[in-house]
Amino acid sequence: MIVQNKDEFDIPLMLDEIPSAQEFRDAIESLSPEQQRFAKAYRSMQLESTLFAVCIVQIKPQLEKVLNLPYDSLTKEIQLTQRLLALFIEYHIPPDLVSFQCDSMEDPDEIPAAKKVEAVKTHVDAMYEMIKDSKQKEVDEQKLQQEMNKASAPVTGGFSFGGAPAGAPQILDAKGARFGRGGAQMMGMRRASPMAMGFCAMAKTSASVGVVMEAGGRPSAPAQPAPTGAPAADASLPDGMVDVSTFPVALEKQFDAFSDAACIRPTIIKPADSWTKRYQPKLLSDVKTTQVGSDLQTKEKSKAFDLLDALTRSGVLTIEESSMHIVLGATHCFDETLVDTLVVKNVNPIEHVERSMLIVASTLFGQQPRDLVKEAVVDRVEKYSPMLFLE
Repeated sequence: MIVQNKDEFDIPLMLDEIPSAQEFRDAIESLSPEQQRFAKAYRSMQLESTLFAVCIVQIKPQLEKVLNLPYDSLTKEIQLTQRLLALFIEYHIPPDLVSFQCDSMEDPDEIPAAKKVEAVKTHVDAMYEMIKDSKQKEVDEQKLQQEMNKASAPVTGGFSFGGAPAGAPQILDAKGARFGRGGAQMMGMRRASPMAMGFCAMAKTSASVGVVMEAGGRPSAPAQPAPTGAPAADASLPDGMVDVSTFPVALEKQFDAFSDAACIRPTIIKPADSWTKRYQPKLLSDVKTTQVGSDLQTKEKSKAFDLLDALTRSGVLTIEESSMHIVLGATHCFDETLVDTLVVKNVNPIEHVERSMLIVASTLFGQQPRDLVKEAVVDRVEKYSPMLFLE
């Protein structure tokens, strides 16, 4: 989604709990080996869905980078920025056609930023002039086509109900057969056929062009993550980087080892089908609210990928001004209500929740639970959760 100006999106998240590791083992215990392998593979795919990620890319810094402009040079160029976005999203203009290019004899660092921005403006004006000429050419072609259709339209009226007059020219079909009575009607029908065939040819040509544009302008889909059951290639990762796709499996192993009951269930997180968008169409208009369904989401997603393809030059440039937010879903469940858990079962729910939080934190940050707890409460937490402090 492209969020700009005063746009706001409300995206509801749907939470779907799946059985814990202990509940899963109990459920597949009586199955055949083949069925157990299938169930484990399916569960590994479910665990992948417990990761929910949101990537935010800042458009303006990346736009300056792809146009070879200095940092912060488009801050006050609001109209230029909007025209550039329209060229990339609506008309699929390559960024190389509007970017700043210096001569081989000049040093790019010595050229003023205002001169570079002015060069980009000149290129943008030239692109819009070309688009204007192309639109006018299409309008002229449509007018010409309509005039040709009018000129070739069949002439109606003047029908005779008797035989053809003596000496009147005979009408021949493609095979040379003669038509006498009702010849005018047959002539009108046969003159309309080329028009229908012409419209069919035009429709087929337009559909073919649309397919070519979609295939050429759409960026390739991102590769699907490898199943979590496969060994993680940690050795290939650069220093300081982690593979977040391994977190669900690691977290489930920690829950299974240190939790005394099957109360932690992995939770699948997925966005709802309908979103809410609040936007201001014009500068002086009121804020409007609309529902974003699946069809509009597909269109907005296509626009976002078109813009991303242009800002990265089809993946050549890296994105620096971006952030990735990852949410890992897990639900601590109780069989009874809060009062029944405390009174009937004589269980303190706070201690169980603290244990679950420590398991999650120690797994994500790779530290011992003792290092994550304040010194004032270490003795209390160790007394009621001794399994977390074993050396």
